[in-house]
Amino acid sequence: MSSAVPTPDHPSSPRRAPRWRRWLLNTLAGLGVLALALVGWAVWQTRHPAGMLGSEVSAETEVAALMGRHFGAHDPVRQGWAYQDADRGVRYIVRVIHQAKMESQDEAGRVLFDGLYVLASAQPLPGQADATAFVAGYLLRPLDGADPRLEELGDRTELEDSLAPAPEDVHFEALSSQAMGWVVKVARRHPADAQARTVSNLVIAPVGDAMRVVARFPASAHYTPPGGCAAAVRRLAERRIDERAAAVAAAASEGEDASPPQDGPEGGDEPLGLDLCSDARWRYSVGPLPSDGWAPLSVTGGGEFNGEKIERSTVKLVFDPGSASYVVPSSLGLF
Repeated sequence: MSSAVPTPDHPSSPRRAPRWRRWLLNTLAGLGVLALALVGWAVWQTRHPAGMLGSEVSAETEVAALMGRHFGAHDPVRQGWAYQDADRGVRYIVRVIHQAKMESQDEAGRVLFDGLYVLASAQPLPGQADATAFVAGYLLRPLDGADPRLEELGDRTELEDSLAPAPEDVHFEALSSQAMGWVVKVARRHPADAQARTVSNLVIAPVGDAMRVVARFPASAHYTPPGGCAAAVRRLAERRIDERAAAVAAAASEGEDASPPQDGPEGGDEPLGLDLCSDARWRYSVGPLPSDGWAPLSVTGGGEFNGEKIERSTVKLVFDPGSASYVVPSSLGLF
């Protein structure tokens, strides 16, 4: 009689893998997750460059270096940079009249440096005949990629008077989704009477890879001639009569046609500068920023200019990409 082999109540448990093998598998799995994370971060960095942090750029340091490169040593007594134009032999004191450090925030909440705008104004030193002021606009902005250097755009604009703009003459405006710009009031005095003055708005902004004057339009004109407006009209009429008589006499002595010259542009007999009363003002506003392109400018004003009535009206200035400037109609081309 054979004996039965006992059967266990539970089947035998499977044999567990050695501890070192489990450790190896866990380590490889962790490395795989880390590799995927690194690949994802690399892709995000490619699509979203790290940019230059705002804390990496000192506005004071960059402005001092910029001005030193272009205008020499700083004069603490005159509170500006002592600059001599080698080509013209004119000496200036150059001062910063506006600066703005532009920053933005990325998706990770970091503050990035977008650019540093600097506007300088150059005043000729006294005793230099016919020397005129100038303004110079600059933009320092990050280069593409991880390059730590800054790209510089800049240009200077010669003015028609020795009066240099001051900080209160500057307005800083958002002109496009990509660029800021300055609207600078620049004055010009009448050559024969310093009380006669016109003021223009000069719009300076970066366009592409250059700093440009993108618009110029009137801001104001003021002049009351000696003796009043009526006396000025009489003097101008008398002067024109004398000029006509002199022209007729000169033509007759040379045997030419003695017909008197005509008034107006065709006769070349328009008054030089402001001879008659002027009291006119214009104001501007910047329109909504489009998603692509430049905001329009609206210029509203009127009054009296050089004895002629200018009806109050509003003119819209539109940016022309072809000329890289705003289109200013002839009605605003008074001075």
